[in-house]
Amino acid sequence: PETGSIEQQFDAGEYITSAAPGAWNNLVYVSTAGMFFAVDTASFTVSWSKPKESANIIIDGDVLILMTDNVYVLDSATGLEYQNIPSPTGDAFVNGAVHEDKLVAVGVAVGGWNATLYAYGLPEDPGTPPTLLWSAPVGVGPDFSMPVIDATTGIAYVTTRSGILYAFSLEGDGTPLWTLPVRGEGLAPAQPIAVDGKVFIQKETATAGMMLACLDGSTGSILWDSGVSGQISWSEPALVDNVVYLATDWGGLYACDAGEVMGNWYMVKHNP
Repeated sequence: PETGSIEQQFDAGEYITSAAPGAWNNLVYVSTAGMFFAVDTASFTVSWSKPKESANIIIDGDVLILMTDNVYVLDSATGLEYQNIPSPTGDAFVNGAVHEDKLVAVGVAVGGWNATLYAYGLPEDPGTPPTLLWSAPVGVGPDFSMPVIDATTGIAYVTTRSGILYAFSLEGDGTPLWTLPVRGEGLAPAQPIAVDGKVFIQKETATAGMMLACLDGSTGSILWDSGVSGQISWSEPALVDNVVYLATDWGGLYACDAGEVMGNWYMVKHNP
């Protein structure tokens, strides 16, 4: 960190995608178009690997949830496979989020664009198969749409290239609590964060400008907005000590007074 010099490096042999990386204890996880690697950060050698395509991950302590053609529940340290969960319709999985004993994961039709949000109940024993609780269509063109969960309310949120923000109760049946258009159809998905009953997301205005909006997480109503704020953003906002930050293409970095919010959201993906 003091000099920027390279101390170690790992050659995956092919392009490393933006889908993974993640870190747990002494391992860092990276994904390529055809392989998934757990790399030891002391030696920068492969601790274990699996032939998986552009996999994304959630780290839940000693359990690694790997999302690619199926959802795989693995031992974080060894890669030992506890579960291999195909979607009921053969979808490939893109991304997900975990809260307590619930997993939500976005699946997309193989060879197509229709996206579905799946909710699973996670048993305490990773060797016991998860239970599919419900599934719901969430538009088309998911890219790497990242569902998020508000730990305060147990509500999950997700967007796709359809430009619609969906809200679902983890305890529900897959019927949306509410939906809200936030971006024009076909544009990159607007990525939400959800903290303390509030959702922060970039929203397109009536004049095709962009603004940062704070929504009531239970109803979708707009509590405040920033006015027009630069160009489109491909990333999630970040929330630290009642200030919400959003980086935009060409438009710069914006910092807004978030009001009184009980909690922070530091991470670029998954949950804090």
